[in-house]
Amino acid sequence: MGEVGLDFAPGTDRRERTRQVHAFAAVLDHGLSRAKPMTVHSRGAAKETVELLAQAGQRALLHWYSGDLATADDAFTAGLWFSVNPSMTRSKKGRSLIDRLPRQRVLCETDGPYCTTGGRPAHPADVTAVARSLAEAWSCSEADARSLLSSNAVAFLDGAPSELP
Repeated sequence: MGEVGLDFAPGTDRRERTRQVHAFAAVLDHGLSRAKPMTVHSRGAAKETVELLAQAGQRALLHWYSGDLATADDAFTAGLWFSVNPSMTRSKKGRSLIDRLPRQRVLCETDGPYCTTGGRPAHPADVTAVARSLAEAWSCSEADARSLLSSNAVAFLDGAPSELP
């Protein structure tokens, strides 16, 4: 599964933002896109990204989401999913998002080598630490958190709608 999306990092000018929005919209408009799950990048562009995904009705996972909580709520309403990496479990902003996320819409990621753990690039095995952190946040056992995360992965990949309580 590849990653698409928008990146409005500081210094990204209006022309570049417009170019990215047009390219992302073209990807979302492609007939095959709706049949496939997407991992979506939204750095500095959470609002625009969520709006485009909602309009397209796209099944998508927002990876390393760093937007505001109001836009995260819009993403929940649009049926979007979120992935959590080791860095998110250690940051105040990441933990605030984790506390807000519906458990039925969460998956794990490492985002290695960009994300680090213990001073080294994150490895796939580091998702166990993410599951442990999520278990703490959810006040459940690590086994229960892992089971839910596994069920979530199957539901996301199968395109099953996620029911929120």
